[in-house]
Amino acid sequence: MKYRAIILCCLVSLSSQAGWLSDLTLPRLTDAQKEWHIDDFPLSYSLAQVSGHGYKMIETLRQPEWKSANGRASRPAYDAVRWGWKVEVKNTSAIALTISVTYELLDCDGFVVTTAYGSGRAQAGQITTIQGTADYLHYDQLSRVSKSSIKISF
Repeated sequence: MKYRAIILCCLVSLSSQAGWLSDLTLPRLTDAQKEWHIDDFPLSYSLAQVSGHGYKMIETLRQPEWKSANGRASRPAYDAVRWGWKVEVKNTSAIALTISVTYELLDCDGFVVTTAYGSGRAQAGQITTIQGTADYLHYDQLSRVSKSSIKISF
């Protein structure tokens, strides 16, 4: 019994230094959260047409506590969700375009829960996929996400 307590203390000490025990306490994503949520309703802009877009949750991670160098600002550690998004765009103009995307996850009332940004280049008449990932979604806010929205600029 004495040796079990010593071994347990050593494991807890090592795990806190290595960080793997904290990984065991991270919240888990469901299979449904990890699936792509696709919206293939076409959207038309003056220079491009969006043929589809979607998002999915990738993994949970622990964001560490943060303190500013002067000690005046801080943020406690929190559990976050890394999420991915993609947008398929056809350049309908006669010239090559750099297409910028603002991808928003919204709640059921249309309020923004989190936002990600990306851009890509599309030649005239070409279909291109612009995608990215973001770590800015607090796990506690995940249940609010019910739909998405995109904004395109050139």
